[in-house]
Amino acid sequence: MEIKLNRLSDQSLIDQISTILAEKIRSEFLQEGSQLPSIRSFSKENQVSPVTVSKAYALLERNGYIEVIHGKGAFVRNKEQRSTNESRSDYNWQLTIPDYIQRSQSMLNKRMEYAMKFSSATIHPGLLPSVYLVNEIVAILQADPQIVARYGTVQGDEDARKAIRDYVKTYSNIAATPQEIIVTNGVQQGIDLVAKTFIGPGDIVITEAPTYTAAIDVFRNRGAHIIPIPVDEEGMQTALLATLCLSKQPKLIYTNPTFHNPTGTVLTKARRRELLDLAQQYGFLIVEDDSWNEIYFDDNPPPPPLKALDTSGHVIYVKGFSKTLAPSCRIGAILSKGTVHQRLLSAKSSADSGNPLLTQKALIPFLRSDRMHAHLEKLRIALEIRRIKRLHC
Repeated sequence: MEIKLNRLSDQSLIDQISTILAEKIRSEFLQEGSQLPSIRSFSKENQVSPVTVSKAYALLERNGYIEVIHGKGAFVRNKEQRSTNESRSDYNWQLTIPDYIQRSQSMLNKRMEYAMKFSSATIHPGLLPSVYLVNEIVAILQADPQIVARYGTVQGDEDARKAIRDYVKTYSNIAATPQEIIVTNGVQQGIDLVAKTFIGPGDIVITEAPTYTAAIDVFRNRGAHIIPIPVDEEGMQTALLATLCLSKQPKLIYTNPTFHNPTGTVLTKARRRELLDLAQQYGFLIVEDDSWNEIYFDDNPPPPPLKALDTSGHVIYVKGFSKTLAPSCRIGAILSKGTVHQRLLSAKSSADSGNPLLTQKALIPFLRSDRMHAHLEKLRIALEIRRIKRLHC
């Protein structure tokens, strides 16, 4: 089993090995009852000393992830504490094939069923304009049945990109051209494209703490060294980030500045300026994940997005339309400039050759009409009422 180890990291090799294996176990890439490689073989394959591997295995055992049986080996501990004789040994040979997936906590969360899912930021389906979108799709198919026989373009349908340009100008005060927009399969693909384009083993990625778990999955699987910055009532603590930049060289900052996931905090305008100043001073990219800026509960909207304040091309703005309109359509967008945009477009072309054309066309009239404004107004009122009721329960 070959894993990615960063020998320049402040984290010891023992901690790195135990952390990576623990995340593989939690994500169920290493299944219950399966046998881990022997200390000797793991040591040889990853070029670390047997003593280091032995200590990492011991740490995993102390933390309850594995059980080491003398003379037999190390086994992933079963939740029900079944005998290791039930191990799926027929498939253990697969562990000899290297992979580059270090964790997928988001996949594990999505598989679990809860009465109330705090791991997923979703709006109740009854509050979304599903009927209008269905009618629009039917009208499109009736007018042009051949649309299902055509591929969309890699960058996204031009009319859809124009509608997105107008939308972000209206609701986020971001000036962009259709040529600077890439339509994505939701925000998640946008984050993934950025990581595949710019992040490699050992690169430093800074995130808020806590943050969106699926973003951590993406960056960790690229081999990044992730450093968390705490969030307080004003958002990411940019003073701590400034201090960190004196000793580290971050390549990318991932942030939810507006209605942060999961705390709900809003980065103040002063700190937004500080973050942009740091990006210019130290030359790092900022990925701004913005899915909720239209959903606020008082008369004062949040501060402008970082992208609206960016004059030097440091911000890659990732916008989602799934959550507030139609989750199954999986429509998102990346807004970027310069060579960053061109490189992201190249990554998109190798990822999926373009989004489905039908769903892009279905959103265009909604984004461009007064219906979108009315929907957002009603949605804010409905969510505020539910919030007040919840606070008084």
